Amino acid sequence: MTIFPPEHGTVLVEGTPIECGSLGKTCTAEIEDGQPITLRQEPDAGYQFLRYGGDCDANGEATMSRAMQCSGTFVKAVASEKPAPPSSLPPAAPRRPNPGDGKSTAASVVEPAPAASTPPGTAATVPDVPRPTADAPPVAAADKKAPDLLTPEYYAKRDILQLVVDYCRANESRKPEVMKKIYPSVDTRKLKDQYGDLDWIKCTSVPPEDLDPQTAHAKNVAQFHFVMKQKLKAKSGGAPKDAEFDVTMVVSRKDSLSDWLIARADVAHKPKD
Repeated sequence: MTIFPPEHGTVLVEGTPIECGSLGKTCTAEIEDGQPITLRQEPDAGYQFLRYGGDCDANGEATMSRAMQCSGTFVKAVASEKPAPPSSLPPAAPRRPNPGDGKSTAASVVEPAPAASTPPGTAATVPDVPRPTADAPPVAAADKKAPDLLTPEYYAKRDILQLVVDYCRANESRKPEVMKKIYPSVDTRKLKDQYGDLDWIKCTSVPPEDLDPQTAHAKNVAQFHFVMKQKLKAKSGGAPKDAEFDVTMVVSRKDSLSDWLIARADVAHKPKD
């Protein structure tokens, strides 16, 4: 199990040493196949938990059937509104002219309407924050400041990290056609030869540290490095073998509304220490 290190909070996996984020740096653990897992979260002060992602469902539940990678997202907490005190009410608006009264209304005003009170027990509603469009960043409803993470750069980073996870899942499938969906220019004949000698693959990836989401969003292209770990079982028999690879990946998209795809993935065996 691998947890992508979150920002502004910590993700924990019950029954394991995983404590990944602000409170700890343990983000991986060995868990037996078939073991059910439950994620928990601890937001930093001023932030609230939004959702889980990756191979875990939105409630943070999963069953270990292969190498899995999950994530948690935290956003800035939105304070509930309180009615403004009478002394801070805005100035009354000028009264509209009454046709036919023959009087100037420049100095006429109407009393401000009383502030609407919220019935006891009614929960405050949090405005929905729309996903950004190609032309503008997200804007929260009612002129509220959007949470810090819900920006075009946030979505670029999230989707690129998911593409790295999908790359591992495609390797595990051992089906060149699955890899080609996310890596259109891949050499499927070469992949078929590589996969043909293997009985199964289990794959995990360490999240890249050199991914620049600002540049990725602005240019619709990104290059970064990460470590991919695999456990390989050959059809010829023998014990499964562990392997580590250094991957240099280039990803791109047509525009901010298009899916990210792998343009190039240079994979090299990582020498053992």
